[in-house]
Amino acid sequence: MFRNVLRLSIGLTLIFVYFAVNAKQFNHGTILQYHHVNTTTPAVTSISPELFEQHLDLINEEGLLVIPLDVMIHSIKLGIPFKRKVVAITFDDNYRSIYDNAFPLLKKRRLPFTIFINPKSITSNNNSKLTLSWDHLSEMNRYGGTIANHTQNHDHLLRKLKNETLNNWKKRIKQEIESAQNQLEQELGASPKWLAYPYGEFDQKLKDLLIEMDYLGFSQQSGPINRTTDWQSIPRFPASGIYSNLKTLTTKINSLAFNIYSESPKSELRIEGSPMPAIEIVVDSHNVIHEQVACFFYGKRVYSESEIRGKSLIITAQFEGPIPFGRSRYNCTAPSQYGGYFWYSMPFISTNEQGQWQD
Repeated sequence: MFRNVLRLSIGLTLIFVYFAVNAKQFNHGTILQYHHVNTTTPAVTSISPELFEQHLDLINEEGLLVIPLDVMIHSIKLGIPFKRKVVAITFDDNYRSIYDNAFPLLKKRRLPFTIFINPKSITSNNNSKLTLSWDHLSEMNRYGGTIANHTQNHDHLLRKLKNETLNNWKKRIKQEIESAQNQLEQELGASPKWLAYPYGEFDQKLKDLLIEMDYLGFSQQSGPINRTTDWQSIPRFPASGIYSNLKTLTTKINSLAFNIYSESPKSELRIEGSPMPAIEIVVDSHNVIHEQVACFFYGKRVYSESEIRGKSLIITAQFEGPIPFGRSRYNCTAPSQYGGYFWYSMPFISTNEQGQWQD
């Protein structure tokens, strides 16, 4: 515990010293999310080591500073501005390729990173070609890697067991999170109270449970973060598979966070084929070219409107069709008067009528 407090204190002190007054200030940060760093793993969640290195080169060429995730979050919460645009690097799951292929590149450049893991699938030795061991995690932890909670078993947390009550569901999910947290602390000494939702799936009840447990929640919808971020649905830009393109990544790491006043609808589990809800977000209109707001669903532009009321900008969007099976999301963007794009994303989760889930 002392080591973590000292590390955070030093990190925040460095932020104060490094980001001096009278300099251009940034009040937001971008979080990237990776899975496999390999050429032989499923393409949808993979990036090659060569392309991952190009990502690191791009971050440097664009003038961004890679900082620890805890420093980013605490600085934003405390209102400490950054002199440069900042990015944090995260990985989900216990993939050996993170150690074999990503870690050497990060270590060489002395870049911090975070890995969200499921303790149940961690191997006890270093011989597995597929999964990480506690020795791997301990080594990476010593060299700038933060190891955090991705639940014990990587289940669909919103799924209820047969005849399970809400209270029993809450107890089971709480145990799922706490057992993983306890094991992380036993093996590594300390771990922040962060949870990366398996599959990026959450609803309002799960967010409320995390508030009760004093956890931050990390999801998989895209967008940067700032002081108005919902700390139980912190967005991260997926950067693997089809999202690893360098051109689009350039736009994402340079994106801006809306100052959000309200957003609707609330997150809830839905059924495939039901009407797709419209969304409404109310944001600060400052610096936003509202006439060029564009919203997308499944990569295709959808009907949207934007209206200025006082200092607020109201953005609405509607996909005309049924909600698809699995995970989907709206993305809304708008150019800034000073360059770059504001970016917002709202995810949706649905099962089919038989209650089956997308894995």
